[in-house]
Amino acid sequence: MSRLKFGSTILFSLCVFALSAVRAEGVPITGGLTTVNLNAGTVGALTGAGITISPTGSATLSGLTATFPITGGFIDFATGAALIAHDGSGLALRRGATDLRLENFLINTSTNLLTGRVTLGSSVTEGVPLFSIGPGLSLSLTSQAAGALSAAFGLPNLTGAPVGTASIQLVAVPEPGTLGLIGLGLISMAAAARRRLLA
Repeated sequence: MSRLKFGSTILFSLCVFALSAVRAEGVPITGGLTTVNLNAGTVGALTGAGITISPTGSATLSGLTATFPITGGFIDFATGAALIAHDGSGLALRRGATDLRLENFLINTSTNLLTGRVTLGSSVTEGVPLFSIGPGLSLSLTSQAAGALSAAFGLPNLTGAPVGTASIQLVAVPEPGTLGLIGLGLISMAAAARRRLLA
């Protein structure tokens, strides 16, 4: 085997190894958007109780459609496990002087939970389980979120109430070192193919 073929084989093997490492260990999430189509019945129950719902930070709310920019996280393509962060966005629920904020959502597909920061007045609690994630990315209120609504607005226990259905579009890219190995292997294979054509 010539040195060129041997070198190409080694670089190709490194690329395959790098790609398998990406699949086994996962890759960082660099952006994207989570869209939630809110449940009309639950929204109607909240607005019927005099509660307004508005977006905070970089979130948007149009009718029953809320969007939350994805700010980071990690996805393992081998297992489908992911942590998807939405820092700097959320929803505010208000009635009179009471302001309940649910923000900085983190989707964890391993636990099927969406957690976040809950702010009520001067009280701030991080990592609160807010929504359970069901089939088809359906979201329902956890007992903790229902408890926060009851404490803030005197609502009855809404544990398990449907929140809506999420749709996730994310951007995930391999680490720079992995991209470098892949690029080097592709360049090497292109050079080897060119030499074969010229020979």
